[in-house]
Amino acid sequence: MPARAPACFLDHDGRVFLVEEHGVLRLPRRDEVPFPFREKRTIELRGTRVVFGNPEALHGHDEWPWKDDLPFLGNVEPLARTASNVSMARVVSKGVFARPGGEVLLVKPKVGFFTGRWSLPGGYLDYGESPEECVLREVEEELGVPGELGRLLHVESEVVASGIHFLSFLYEGTLRHERFALKADEIEAVRWFPLRDAAREVGSALGRKGIDQLLAERVA
Repeated sequence: MPARAPACFLDHDGRVFLVEEHGVLRLPRRDEVPFPFREKRTIELRGTRVVFGNPEALHGHDEWPWKDDLPFLGNVEPLARTASNVSMARVVSKGVFARPGGEVLLVKPKVGFFTGRWSLPGGYLDYGESPEECVLREVEEELGVPGELGRLLHVESEVVASGIHFLSFLYEGTLRHERFALKADEIEAVRWFPLRDAAREVGSALGRKGIDQLLAERVA
């Protein structure tokens, strides 16, 4: 028996191509797409292979539903809602807070993606925040210490294994003091690491890139 064609999540400028079946809007199968499209990646969602891509030529694009409207439409299949949610980037902002001697502060979260692993301080943007405001808020909330930011070190766009798209900002910064008051339900520990040790310990690729940049500048 031939394998079922994958579903396709095809969007352009915030609109999504869906097909209607028995009054329900659903993702089309590959063989139901009437126009050529560029494939970006294939992800398993709700037990179904879903191809994410963009149309090469538009056909009635202005009549496609807005991606932002899908959660509020009562006749949209769950798979289409899930794919739409996955496609929206999550924005994260973190900081490399260093001492004058070159040590970098790492935190060990109790919750979230890096639970139990060393990570740079920071987190998800709140509604209406800038990336800079996010880092400073997270540091003061979780560590009880105000900070100051310097330059932007790196911006990373990454799709992880689950299909979620992360857009991450990394800043250089300093702390005004070291009298930590950890947020007990979120942070297990904090520790200063020499730059080279921090590059090995930090759990994220973005963090390693930022620390490696500082290392390279010190050697140069």
